Amino acid sequence: MNFSKSSQIIILFIAYLLTTTALYYFGQGIDLLLPLYLLLIIWVIPFVLLSFIFQRFIHPEKKFVSILIGAIFSLMQGAIGFALAYFLFNLNFLTALSFSLGALLSFFGWIISLSSQKEGGWGFLLLAALIATGIALALRFGGIFGALAFTLAWLNSMLLGLKLEAHSQQLWLRANQAVVLLAIARATIQYYLQQSNYDSLGVVISHPYSFAALFAGIFIPIAYSQIEKQKLMPSFLTLFLLGILIPSLLGVFIHVRPVAGYLLGLSVSIFTVSLLLHTSFKIFILGYFNLITATSALPLFRDYGNLTRETRLVMLAALAILLAIIFSLNSFFNKNSTNQIAPTQN
Repeated sequence: MNFSKSSQIIILFIAYLLTTTALYYFGQGIDLLLPLYLLLIIWVIPFVLLSFIFQRFIHPEKKFVSILIGAIFSLMQGAIGFALAYFLFNLNFLTALSFSLGALLSFFGWIISLSSQKEGGWGFLLLAALIATGIALALRFGGIFGALAFTLAWLNSMLLGLKLEAHSQQLWLRANQAVVLLAIARATIQYYLQQSNYDSLGVVISHPYSFAALFAGIFIPIAYSQIEKQKLMPSFLTLFLLGILIPSLLGVFIHVRPVAGYLLGLSVSIFTVSLLLHTSFKIFILGYFNLITATSALPLFRDYGNLTRETRLVMLAALAILLAIIFSLNSFFNKNSTNQIAPTQN
């Protein structure tokens, strides 16, 4: 699936917005010599401008030159970003190193994308392993803030891929979004546990509801990819049902804590499906919808988490009727459109 430059810029903007917002939230407790927002500005603006300049010299047919440019950019970003964070802002050594780790591993991801000869193959597998390993190391170095710093450094190199061949560009774009999704999902789960007072317990998947919610999270992206592939319903309706309605229902009907298990299964499933099964790029939007809904609806989950069984049954019945009406109308309109097309083809 190819994307116009305007679409790439919009995707990049959303990724930066989510990553920097999460970084600012989880960096509030870090003791720095200068304000946190200045560190985020220094970590973003100069390197985005630098990548924008460097991408002008990248040519798909000159892979050695492209690799060399990627290496120079990664070295500059890793060294300068670490030096400013550690020496100027007095950020913890390992946490500052997480940013450099993101710059380094993004270079290896860059090489994998450039070396991809066709869609599929080993490229997606190698990128999935590289990203997962990098996020795990960054979490070990600096916790949630370290993982987000790692993501920001990787994200700064996204503009380098604007002139790549179609399959390499797709691989590079998916890798960038997969990094963002995995880090933001981990941050969202942590925020969700903190705000719901389950931070000390974490995600206990042995709990019956949490175990069921975990598998629901794994299943939703797979179901979404099949619905989109077979065009069973309009995309906006699918995103509403699976991205907003499902997480809302889980929060109300199976309580607060299992939703963290749902988000865990969802993020891992989207990461796997997007990189290994080459699904529609909209699957990342599905993930963001779920993450935003779960966090923003947390007060609703608290208020309605102790409803009586009778009330829950009434709500479920009303929801079932509403869904039946929606699916009936969708089937009706699909049938009418098919009948209108058939005579034209004859």
